[in-house]
Amino acid sequence: MSKYDHKFDDIPVIDSRDPERLREPVEVLEVTLTYSKGDWSARLGKRGWSLHVQPLSYLRPEPGIVIRRYSPTEGVRRFIHGVQRASMKGRDVAIAKAQEVMDETVAFCLERNPHLTVVTETDEEIA
Repeated sequence: MSKYDHKFDDIPVIDSRDPERLREPVEVLEVTLTYSKGDWSARLGKRGWSLHVQPLSYLRPEPGIVIRRYSPTEGVRRFIHGVQRASMKGRDVAIAKAQEVMDETVAFCLERNPHLTVVTETDEEIA
């Protein structure tokens, strides 16, 4: 991550394909705001900040070893704020805009991944 990127709190989720494993591996939605310089092709997007919501699993096969496992096709990306150049002021504006649309983007990611559900307080009590 660059100095202009921002990581929000992870959102714990349960994978319904294997409901027995609430604790190991740890399933989360990683929410990050990243800056991109853009590209000549319209496919990669404009210069500015994008909000990424990515399902991740953290595996701990041995003490001291953590493996991050994810599938690139399961996440979503949403362009948030376009700029001419990177700055901390632009980053602050992008963070504020990202917080406004974060719930909507997370809901869209969960629609695309129907096997994932957000952990509620009752789920934590069961664990």
